[in-house]
Amino acid sequence: MVSVTGVNRVKIPGSFAVHLMKDGKQIASRFVFQPDEVDKCETCVKNPIAHFDFDLPLAEVTGGKLSVQVEPVNKAVVGARFPSKLMGNPTIERSHPVTDD
Repeated sequence: MVSVTGVNRVKIPGSFAVHLMKDGKQIASRFVFQPDEVDKCETCVKNPIAHFDFDLPLAEVTGGKLSVQVEPVNKAVVGARFPSKLMGNPTIERSHPVTDD
């Protein structure tokens, strides 16, 4: 399981995709649908920090550098990639299930 935390979605105008990358290549994505004027959305403002979980095989996330890219639907504002520093510098956490078999 890989979790991306700390994405301040209120800073991102409109809908967007969160791409989990390994060595610069996309390995998984999650999407958020929200209004273009996020700051006028009561629910968005009450829940500004988004969290994304990616349940992937261990082999898919090991042996490389993980990173995250946020791609806004409306690329006219900041281009194809929303800068991490503008959305709260999200973090990536990797966890492994523990079994007692």
